[in-house]
Amino acid sequence: MTARISTLAFASALDRAAVYVVQKVIDDTALRVAAVLDAEVQAFQYRLDYDMANILRAVNVDRGNRSVRFAIFNANTLGFWSFNLNGEIRSLPALFLDVPELLEAWNSGWNEAWKENQCCDLSHSLAR
Repeated sequence: MTARISTLAFASALDRAAVYVVQKVIDDTALRVAAVLDAEVQAFQYRLDYDMANILRAVNVDRGNRSVRFAIFNANTLGFWSFNLNGEIRSLPALFLDVPELLEAWNSGWNEAWKENQCCDLSHSLAR
């Protein structure tokens, strides 16, 4: 009788652990999907900022140029964080493909993050 109770308790604990693992995988996947969608929304916002800044240049050149530089800076930051989100999978924002300045800034940010990651990996391997 005791062995049967122990087996049932073990099976119950195993079921709880399996449910926990499945829930953790679902939560992690949902967070990753939300982060990817957030990155696409940010790309849309930065592309919109860039286009509006180019229109602003017709009215106020200095303010338009500052706004363009800010949109380019944001694209660079998005590239940096995209590497941190996706690892070595390079997922370019579709809205940047026809704007060389934004695409170059995004790639530059992604490459900076990649180099930083390689540097950290090297320093960790040297410390061993």
